[in-house]
Amino acid sequence: MLFRSIGGAITTSPVISFDATGSKIAFVESITGQPAHFHVLAWRQGDGQASSLQDVSAPAQVTTFVTSSPVAGSGAATDLALGTATTGSDTLSSPFIDYTNDLAYVGNDIGLIYRIKNVFCPVGGCAAPSLDSSWGSGGALTIGGTCTGKLTAPVLGNSNVYVGCSDGKLYSISQTGIINSVVIGDGVSRTYGGIVDPPIVDSVNGFVYVVSGSANNASNAVLVQAKADLTSSVAVAIGVGNQCNIHAPTPNN
Repeated sequence: MLFRSIGGAITTSPVISFDATGSKIAFVESITGQPAHFHVLAWRQGDGQASSLQDVSAPAQVTTFVTSSPVAGSGAATDLALGTATTGSDTLSSPFIDYTNDLAYVGNDIGLIYRIKNVFCPVGGCAAPSLDSSWGSGGALTIGGTCTGKLTAPVLGNSNVYVGCSDGKLYSISQTGIINSVVIGDGVSRTYGGIVDPPIVDSVNGFVYVVSGSANNASNAVLVQAKADLTSSVAVAIGVGNQCNIHAPTPNN
């Protein structure tokens, strides 16, 4: 399928619904000078093609959107603008789905996190996804402080939302909007001093892990382990700083 909502690109990862067939896909479409748009697509096999194989050079186009949760297998999709043209596009922040409560968290490029309700509507009978007005101001929460730049994908753990920012800080946001932070990298003072990958949350042991490509005035890149409440942290230097972005590691088992 080809989307033509704002003529943008999908620069972050999609997320599938938790049902047996993954019948719906949530993703963000973004373009410079426009707000990011959050879509949920109920994909249809072979849509637009006579056979069951879709020709990627001639995809079916989605030009209209439904106002209720799309029915599985219908090929329908929803469209939700995240703010206005002045509230930024989305370069790094993939949606994070809270499947238990059918919520999605999405950040953007100017330090706003949105919370969206009725994402996949597993029980049926829902309206289309919309901003959750109980979160921040009308569904948008401003990180504040120095984070007016790009946010990573948020991660939900221990009832908190964790997110990295281009200012080099890791932020923790409670469900009541209390925001804490810890400095990880050099931020905008160095080319690679921000955080570009989502934090890794170990909810069992109560730790959060995050990396940055430049710390200690470009002395080194860094891996930081912080407590879930961000009250203390331990930093491990990685090589020479400010050479490139550092991406999140994968813990073993």
